[in-house]
Amino acid sequence: MVVSMRRAPGPVQASRRGAAAVELALITPLLVTVMLGCIDFGRFPSTAIAVRNAARVGAEYASNHLPDPNQAALTYWRAQTRSVVEDEMSGFFNIDPADPDLNQRKALQGLLKDLEVSEPTRTDLGGGRFGIQVDVVYPFRTLIPWNFQWLGIDIGLPHQINIQQTVVMEENNALYVRYTP
Repeated sequence: MVVSMRRAPGPVQASRRGAAAVELALITPLLVTVMLGCIDFGRFPSTAIAVRNAARVGAEYASNHLPDPNQAALTYWRAQTRSVVEDEMSGFFNIDPADPDLNQRKALQGLLKDLEVSEPTRTDLGGGRFGIQVDVVYPFRTLIPWNFQWLGIDIGLPHQINIQQTVVMEENNALYVRYTP
């Protein structure tokens, strides 16, 4: 013989359902905040890698395409180095710079307007070797402002952090690479 120990629905069972709803209402904002933080701060290392790759590509191009000493060739070399860096960063944004879609090109211009690329400079590596240095700076902006006040004290993180990468690559030879975060 099997005896069931089920309780009849009553005020105790109704209050348990109410307690679960209150617990869910209290924990949901915390879970949403943690999820948004993971998304927002997961973008940071990805952006830092893209900036490092863009600086590396710019230094590699500049070191392998040294200009003639005339001013026109030097100006073209600098412009091409910047263009190579911008093309590398556009791949990070999944936008093809050659795309004929005007909206895509405007979006890319908006994303790259704050990109800073230094002019390639010649650097002495020692031992009679010279390298080309390229600096790239890109501002990382969080999707959500993570600053607030608690007991009258400002707590939080800046909304924008500049990611800077310096790469020195040996002239005409991609074997020597020095990264500086």
